[in-house]
Amino acid sequence: MSVSASSAPQTLPAALDRLAETLSPSPPFDPKTTRRTFRLVTLDYFEIAMIGDFLAYFRTHAPSAAVWVDRISERAMPTIVNGEVDLALVGEATIPRSPALSRVELYRDPFVVIMRRGHPAAKGRTLSLAKYLAYPHVVVTVEGRADGAVDRALEAHGKTRRVVLRVPHFATAPLAVRDSDALCTIASSVGERARELYGLQLRTPPITLPSAGVVATWSKRVDDDDGGRWFRRISLEGLAASAPVRARIRASRE
Repeated sequence: MSVSASSAPQTLPAALDRLAETLSPSPPFDPKTTRRTFRLVTLDYFEIAMIGDFLAYFRTHAPSAAVWVDRISERAMPTIVNGEVDLALVGEATIPRSPALSRVELYRDPFVVIMRRGHPAAKGRTLSLAKYLAYPHVVVTVEGRADGAVDRALEAHGKTRRVVLRVPHFATAPLAVRDSDALCTIASSVGERARELYGLQLRTPPITLPSAGVVATWSKRVDDDDGGRWFRRISLEGLAASAPVRARIRASRE
């Protein structure tokens, strides 16, 4: 593409300015003054369990910054690998291990069973397997699989449950449970928030289930970015998490 004589004088100074910016050292990152938009890829699990605490932390420690949250998907994967995203917070099996990515297990989140207030299955402090199987179930199918940890555990006992609703979002499950007799076995961080928001009741599952792992991952290309390191640290140390999540993160380090 040719450049006209009239446009060349304007282009050269701009190019020199960009070169000067590249060669000049960047000012030290300061969360108190930064106007940066940090990018986070995650599931709505994060939005339910931590978003309020996350925003409260930013309001105090980085009042001029912003956060752009995007849902994990195939489309988002290249942005994580290329370093366009500051951090991904996902389930342990969501993103395969890769030499291009740094990865830290944050904590393991045990399952709870959520049900509406006044549900017949909530009578008594424990939930029996018979009661658990007597009611319909809502299932969150994040990975699109028809079965999950609960179904595999039940199969080992020679049992099955009746699933009446499968949803792709954690946020939908408490709403479905609140207005029906259905039960939902879900990560405790979501269950605890659902209890606060909707008055749902929580019970320990009647079968042994492996706790779900939550991992933080990011591109090694941005390991040395000061702002990105600050953003990752508040997640890795649980500084912007709810008290229960923060306790689980700290317990995982012990």
